[in-house]
Amino acid sequence: MADRPPPKAIPPDDSLFHPFVPDVAHRTTGEILAHPDYARIRPLYIAKINANNAADKFPGGWPAAAYRYTAVCVIVKVYAGFEPDDRSTWPTLAKVKETASAFGQSSHRQLDDVVGRLVATGHIILECPAADRRLRFLRPTEKLLAWDREQLCAYYDILQLLYPDSAYDIATRRDSVFHLAHRRCAPKIMTPIIRNFLQQNHKFLPFLQMNHGANVMRNLALAASLNPENPIRETEFVGSMMKLGVSRSHIRNIITLANESEMVVRSGGRQKLLDMTPLGFKIIDRFIGDTLSSHDLSFNLAKNWLEKNHPVKSEQHI
Repeated sequence: MADRPPPKAIPPDDSLFHPFVPDVAHRTTGEILAHPDYARIRPLYIAKINANNAADKFPGGWPAAAYRYTAVCVIVKVYAGFEPDDRSTWPTLAKVKETASAFGQSSHRQLDDVVGRLVATGHIILECPAADRRLRFLRPTEKLLAWDREQLCAYYDILQLLYPDSAYDIATRRDSVFHLAHRRCAPKIMTPIIRNFLQQNHKFLPFLQMNHGANVMRNLALAASLNPENPIRETEFVGSMMKLGVSRSHIRNIITLANESEMVVRSGGRQKLLDMTPLGFKIIDRFIGDTLSSHDLSFNLAKNWLEKNHPVKSEQHI
């Protein structure tokens, strides 16, 4: 049987062609979603992101959720910006909580839980600085840094496929110097952008906040993309999601929310069928497009930071 083409992406709104930052060159969300190969690339994006966020790979060995992902990124970001002579940059738990509060995705108690879990699983270690023995620094181990590089690589692999003439190779080869430059660069620019990003994707945010909610929705979109002519059998889909490490009832709760949000249509009698609606694809595509656009922006910011602060390394790596 010949492969069926994936469903075409809904043309993006004009507002999505506005850049996140006017004076820093980057691909806009609208430009990415309007790309003629976007619909073909979408399943590859979903497969890459879901693979790196599976329970056996996500830091801590537990289900991916917005507050956990935020905590991991902030821990790496704070560590990347650490300057021993500048006490305001010291990577303490208090600094992590202060930085994470700007995104509004995690409480102090949740951050305590994440840090405790990451220490137990060997993703971070607590160090006692000689300058102040009362403090503990949160230092990511190579185990956590390697996962974070893979996560970034997934985004830049997709951007490289969409834009083969662009040089994303420094990210796709998991360069450690670029990785930390990417995480530390321009926080005053990226923090409000990410906060606004989450506000603009408010219809997808409830799924991000549920254990593996985003993974389930991306898998639904993937299944619908690969076989657009046939509805998805709910029982089979729920069974296939058991690998995520959450219960059948939890997966059905995600599907119920998607149905109530008009992202998915449930039909049939006892054997329920699922169809991803045009609105469902539009919401997921907006999130994907914003994610790729913001990473293109942060890629350029990181290159600029390296050129300014480490010109020799910049010439070697870029």
